[in-house]
Amino acid sequence: MAWTLAANALDDEEREPEGRPFTWNGTFYDYLGILCAALPNEQAMKSFVQPITELGDEAFHDGMASLLRGFDRAALSTNATKPAYPAAMRIALAERLKNTRNYLHLNWRKEFITEIHAADALTAIFFQRSGVLQSLRPSIPDNWDGLDAVMPTLTGLVTGAASSGYLAVLFLDLVETSPRPALVPYLVEALGAWCSAYGPDTSFWVSRDIGGRVCRWLEDVLADGVPGLPDSTQAKALLDSLDVLVQAGVTSAREVEELLAASSAVERVSFQIAGVANRVI
Repeated sequence: MAWTLAANALDDEEREPEGRPFTWNGTFYDYLGILCAALPNEQAMKSFVQPITELGDEAFHDGMASLLRGFDRAALSTNATKPAYPAAMRIALAERLKNTRNYLHLNWRKEFITEIHAADALTAIFFQRSGVLQSLRPSIPDNWDGLDAVMPTLTGLVTGAASSGYLAVLFLDLVETSPRPALVPYLVEALGAWCSAYGPDTSFWVSRDIGGRVCRWLEDVLADGVPGLPDSTQAKALLDSLDVLVQAGVTSAREVEELLAASSAVERVSFQIAGVANRVI
């Protein structure tokens, strides 16, 4: 580890070093990820994760991508020791990501691309396999409840750079694996941030199908009127965002509004029936 950190450290003029050991890095950091899944959280964070966050941006991006993929394989496997706090690694790495030059640029430009080293790091933190292409299937099971613990962190990355179409796609790729009510508040938060950044911009909502994907996900969750819908504040935020989508020409947003209204009506009736039953008892 000491040798690897030295080989990837900034030079005396604070520049990325030439001739970094890319092949070694990929294999070594991947192994460290597997190791971190079996170590006590405090030891893993102090010995391996924190030192990687202290590297320069490019070396950090490369290192965290391999580290996370090794960690995720171990955490999701059936025959490896499971981490006690699986979200801790992503929380620490996300904080460092927010301080990179690339992340700051994401919120300045309305683009669906990003720098190649950062792209691999971002795809990794959103559970995608190696590669810089988007719309890849995340490497987690459908409806995986382990996603819940990391959603606040990942949603914070998205809302912190709401102008980034690249992050928007990664976020939707992820939540589409899990159309569950528990994730509705995070989708609502991200949707509100995109509405603030883009307004009724048809190139974002329609041409890139961001609006359509959001609405299809919400339709899947709301169709059966399942419990766990947003509270009144979240419901208002969702309706406000849906109005923006309607203005942008996302026709399915009207259907989601109707489903939301119907689901709310069902919940009100359920509460009334429960209240009557309690009085009878």
